[in-house]
Amino acid sequence: MTQRAYDAIRAAIIDKTLPPGGAISETGLARTLGVSKTPVREAILRLREQRLIEGNGRAMAVITPSPSLVTEAYEARIALESQAAAFAADRATEEDQAELADLAARSMAACEAGSTVEFRRYDVQFHQRIARSAYSPLLTELAVNAIDLTDVLRRRDAPMTPVSLQCARDHVRAAELIAAGEADKVRALIAHHIQTVRDRVISDYQEAVATA
Repeated sequence: MTQRAYDAIRAAIIDKTLPPGGAISETGLARTLGVSKTPVREAILRLREQRLIEGNGRAMAVITPSPSLVTEAYEARIALESQAAAFAADRATEEDQAELADLAARSMAACEAGSTVEFRRYDVQFHQRIARSAYSPLLTELAVNAIDLTDVLRRRDAPMTPVSLQCARDHVRAAELIAAGEADKVRALIAHHIQTVRDRVISDYQEAVATA
C-alpha cells in the first residue's frame, strides 16, 4: 500500500497534478488515493528523503524548480555513482553483470528507435542497478535517492531533453568495464557521463524557463 501511495504521489509531482510549491496534505492525499493516512505518511517520508517534498508537518510542499537544485542533485550523483561503479567493478556478481549488459543494450535499442520514454526507463534502471551492484547499503540508498530526484526533476522541469546516442554508448561501455573489473576506468566514465547529462539538462531547463 505504501508503494502504491508513493508511486501515485510521485507521478502527481511529475505531471504537476501536485504543482511545484503546492501544499501537501496527508489527509487530502489519503482521501484522493482511497487509502489510510499511514501509507501516505510513509510515502511522504520517502519523498522527503529524496527531497521531492520539503518542510514538515502542516508546512510540507512540493519542491520548486531551480538550477541550483538540479546542479546539487547531479553533483550528488557524480560523487555517489562514480564510487558505486568502482565498487561494482570489484563486487558485481555474474547476474549483476548480465543485467547491466542487458539494460545497456535495451537503452541503446530505445535510443536508436527514438523512444525517449523507453530510453529514460532503461537509463534509470541501469544507474540504479550500478548502485545496487556496489553492495554498500548506505551508498546504494543515497545513490538511488539521488537518481530518483534527478529523474523527477528532468521529467517535470526539462521534459524535452532528447535521448542521446552517446549516453547509450556510455551505458554499454560502463557495463563492459564493470564486467572486466576496471574500477578506475568505470569511475571516470560514470563521472564524465553524469556531468555531461547534468550540463544538458540545466541548459534545457534554462531554455524552458526563458521561453515560458
